[in-house]
Amino acid sequence: ISCGALKDQKRPLKLCYFGQILKVKNSNINISREFTQIGGELIGVTNTECEIDMLKLISEILTLFEFSKFTITLSMPSLVKSISNDFNLNTQQSFFLEKNLQNKNLRELKKISDDVLQVSEKLLKSIGSLDNTLLKIKSHHFPSNIQCEINKFILSLENIKKNMPNSHIIIDPIEVDSFGYHNGIMFKFYSSKMRELFSGGRYNINEENCIGFSSLVENLIK
Repeated sequence: ISCGALKDQKRPLKLCYFGQILKVKNSNINISREFTQIGGELIGVTNTECEIDMLKLISEILTLFEFSKFTITLSMPSLVKSISNDFNLNTQQSFFLEKNLQNKNLRELKKISDDVLQVSEKLLKSIGSLDNTLLKIKSHHFPSNIQCEINKFILSLENIKKNMPNSHIIIDPIEVDSFGYHNGIMFKFYSSKMRELFSGGRYNINEENCIGFSSLVENLIK
């Protein structure tokens, strides 16, 4: 829609939506494959301030839904591609890397190389609360592509910490993007019972930088 009927609209373009979706597969938790999804998008953004706007908006929504406690997790899925680029991994090795990072099974990465294992261990040790791990991730040194993404991540984390000091925030640099299209910071909101409430992040489409979020209404009701 943004690339077609709304392509001439002033940027950043703010959109929201709701409607029925059908998942290809169900899960053991959700037998049904039909859900009601709500979401919002910012199309054509140029700075990191939009991340704060999105996170604050979701926090306000959850407050209206009377969620008194929730946790925000922040990750940088583009790091997986950066590791592959810095160590010249082939397609099979990149898939192996992604699979084991997703399972947090780093011992298997030694089969690729000791260097890949060492970098992945540094990132694994940077998982934790934002207050406790920000200095830790800043103290590490990485190969060029990884360091570039880390610097972007740190910039976003410092901005979020400054603007949302009372939020409970966890960072996980090696969280894998199951949808495969986020190219910047990715976020998820969890209830006190660790049920996913909202998810979203930065992405690019038609050479425009964007950020968006979505939620399944059924999860909020539960």
